[in-house]
Amino acid sequence: MGNKYLPKLDCSISQFPLTDKMFELMMSSNRVVYNIADQNYHAALDGSRDALTKALDQLPNFLAAEDDRQHTIAQAKSDTEQAQQRAIDAVAQCDTMVGYKWDQHVVGTGVGWAELIASLAL
Repeated sequence: MGNKYLPKLDCSISQFPLTDKMFELMMSSNRVVYNIADQNYHAALDGSRDALTKALDQLPNFLAAEDDRQHTIAQAKSDTEQAQQRAIDAVAQCDTMVGYKWDQHVVGTGVGWAELIASLAL
């Protein structure tokens, strides 16, 4: 997913998706080797078993939080689209009942002054 160099700490963070199989492999290893282009980079996994176990225990919470976040984003998008459609429908309905037919922005054909119903126009 990417690498990020942290100059203040003089280190890099690598981000990549982890499967259960990868977790198991990392927990049973004492180092990880990154193969980037033609270079191999070795990183010790000292103390990683405890860190990985804690991360694995927290994974359901992280996944649930991300699912909630994605749902909130989708709901907000849906709400916005529905509000826009309601506004479009309201303008069309208004124009159909009382829009002046010579108005260049009227939706539909509009009505003439004689067909205008004052109570609807209000």
